[in-house]
Order: sequence, then structure tokens, then C-alpha cells
Amino acid sequence: MNNDWGLPDWRDSFSYGDTTRWKLLRWRWEFYRRRDDLRQLFQSKIKTLCQNTDGTHTAVSDLRDNLLRSPFDPGFLVDCSEAEKLEFGYAGIPNPRISDQEMGAIFSLHDAVTIESEKSFANSKGLGTNRPLSGGKMHITFDIDRPIDPQLKAANRALKKHQVAHHGKNFQRRRHPKKWLGYLQTLDAREAKVTWSEIAKIHAHTKGDEQAARDIWEQANILRFDF
Repeated sequence: MNNDWGLPDWRDSFSYGDTTRWKLLRWRWEFYRRRDDLRQLFQSKIKTLCQNTDGTHTAVSDLRDNLLRSPFDPGFLVDCSEAEKLEFGYAGIPNPRISDQEMGAIFSLHDAVTIESEKSFANSKGLGTNRPLSGGKMHITFDIDRPIDPQLKAANRALKKHQVAHHGKNFQRRRHPKKWLGYLQTLDAREAKVTWSEIAKIHAHTKGDEQAARDIWEQANILRFDF
């Protein structure tokens, strides 16, 4: 294991644990915790925290669940500015040395959906009412007294229509989860300054081709910054 950032042994896929049980949030965190900028942000912020007499620190997580934790505990978060939240997608940054974080700590704000109560739409006309907003946002009103599935389908059509109108196309993200473990191994190997020829051995289909190994690293690196 890489003792600096808690990384598994890139040569042994089993050292990563049972990745078949990982949820999407965990996969995102595994890629993001390998980012130098996220690591540096966490390090810079824990230096400014006030240490308590019992060795714990005050952080965002303390305000959320009224518990005092050490920066080396799962679920501990350092506070973020609005710009940092936008950049990383987290309300607070967990310790990137810890792989198995609490799900609440690694929930992505990028996947969050804003839900407003009926009072917020007191003057709306009900189902089908949609309001394009600035910044590429859009409000769609749902009626909880009617079947949900037809409304979701109608909302899907409306969102796609407005996305085309706004951007000229619909965006689709193609995910390849079967490749993700190999991507993590590739990132960790490269961080350990392993040669491209050695990295190619992780991926049997490359047949030792160094350029193929570089191409795989490029794909893995994209996920570090845009999962």
C-alpha cells in the first residue's frame, strides 16, 4: 500500500477490496481522491483547524451530526468555499487517504436534484409547467397527487427538448464500469513511477504495447477530473 495516500498495491487487484459491491459514489470518490488538487486542498485546510484537547478537530461533519472526529476518521470533512464545492462536487472534502468513506460524506452535489415544496409553486399551473432559468437550469413542476411515471417521462422529454434548444444537442455519458478497476491500478502504478511497459502488463489485451498503456492512463485520468 502507498502509505502517503492510502493507495492499494497496484500489482494486486484483490488489494482494492470487493469492488463489485461499490456504488457509483464510491467509484467517483476513488478517482477523485487521487487528484493532486483535492489532496492539496485537504492538506491546506486541516492545517488551519483548531485542535481540541482530546485530539479531535472541528469540521463540517461536526455541525452535521454533532460529533467530533479526527481528520483521520471516515466522515470527517473540511469546509469548502462555493467555488471549491463547484469544482469538486462535495459539500466538504473528506480525507483523501481514506478509501472507505461514509456515503453521506462522498455524496456528489453534481448529482443533487433541487426539490421544492408545493408552496414554492403556489402560482404554478401544475403538471407540465416548466420554467427555463439562467445558467442552464430548469424547473419542472410535478403533481404528487397523480401517477409519477408518466410525469417523469414527460419531464424527460421536456429536458431533452430544452437541452437541444440550449446546446444544439443532448449530452450522453457512456460509462464503462468494467474498466474502472484497471483504470485505478493504472493511476496508482503511474503515481508509483512504474514504467509504461510494466503498466501494460496490467492489461493483457495491450500485449505489452506502451502506447496502449499511455492511452489507458489518459482515459483513467479523465475520470479523475470528470467522473
